[in-house]
Amino acid sequence: MICEYVAATDDPEVDSGIGFVESDSPWACNIEIGYTHGIMGKETTFGAAWQATDNCLFLELPETRLLCAMGVEVVENLGVSLEYAYDTDYDESDGGTDENASTITVQLALEF
Repeated sequence: MICEYVAATDDPEVDSGIGFVESDSPWACNIEIGYTHGIMGKETTFGAAWQATDNCLFLELPETRLLCAMGVEVVENLGVSLEYAYDTDYDESDGGTDENASTITVQLALEF
């Protein structure tokens, strides 16, 4: 299990498109868990995470993200993983779109 929290110590100046404005201190957090087990003789890893941000619209980050992933070692030093993420954007009143987005990522990884 991993837990992370990052925050600015000062209110940054952000380019709003019509000039720089002061933004409230941005912060982000991440909580994730993972479990690795051998399935049919292959090392298999399952993971899940919850991420959240505040005052990070200028970084184009979602307000919240839920994700789950699974990775399998195909042969020694070669693995494939599949990840699904569900993002929720900031409300329109906060400058966001108030929309949701889903992303599926497939990764082939070679270790050397």
